[in-house]
Amino acid sequence: MTSPNWHFPRPVNSVSPLALATAIFKRGATACRSLGGATAQADFKKTTGAFTLVELLVVMALISILSTLTMMSLSSMGKSSALSVAGNRLSTLVNQARQNSMSKNVMTALVLVTGHAGSPAANPDYRALALLEYNAADSNPAWKQVSQWENLPTGIVVDTSTTDCTFLSNSGTSLPYLTAGVLPSPYQGASIGTYASRVFMPSGGLYQSGTSSKIQLVEGLVQGSSVIHTHPGVGGIAANYYRIAIIGATGRTKIERP
Repeated sequence: MTSPNWHFPRPVNSVSPLALATAIFKRGATACRSLGGATAQADFKKTTGAFTLVELLVVMALISILSTLTMMSLSSMGKSSALSVAGNRLSTLVNQARQNSMSKNVMTALVLVTGHAGSPAANPDYRALALLEYNAADSNPAWKQVSQWENLPTGIVVDTSTTDCTFLSNSGTSLPYLTAGVLPSPYQGASIGTYASRVFMPSGGLYQSGTSSKIQLVEGLVQGSSVIHTHPGVGGIAANYYRIAIIGATGRTKIERP
């Protein structure tokens, strides 16, 4: 006894509106030929010279719907990609601060602007970061900037939540040994009013290593001291984020994603 041959349709990942309309058209032609015989086939041939208005409207509606869904999907993918790129770059900057401290036997601070005093072209609050260095062996030790200011992509900010972003709540009010608490590095010519920072020691660990430090990037924009999330999740928190946890004792990083 021979076993029956089973034929399963192949899965279709995506079908364009034109292909869908063509398939429906061909199936209709086949049905007409099989049901109506020669007469129906002749009548069908006479009427296939043009599409009806209803058929055109249906196809146009399908194209419009699929185009809208495609654009929404591409937009969401683009923002998620920007978040990943920004997170990877920030993770590299954190590791660069640690390596700078260990290789040069200095203190290195990762600084985030939280309140600029001037009016630069682009608002740097919760978006601009840089590295500063303090070498106690210098004849006149002082904090100096050792990297350019780096801005997160538009639409990506450091989360202002002190629960998910302890980098802000545990940064302290000023860098160690900083006179008057004023940063020596202006942003685009404007002085920085407030900032958050964590300092890496020559051992590689964090200054005040007993306090945790997590930097969380989210999609959105900062208004006042709050983030307006582009894609809010349950409870108003970000549905998508890129969180960098810095281990206090070693300064090593751990990436956390939803």
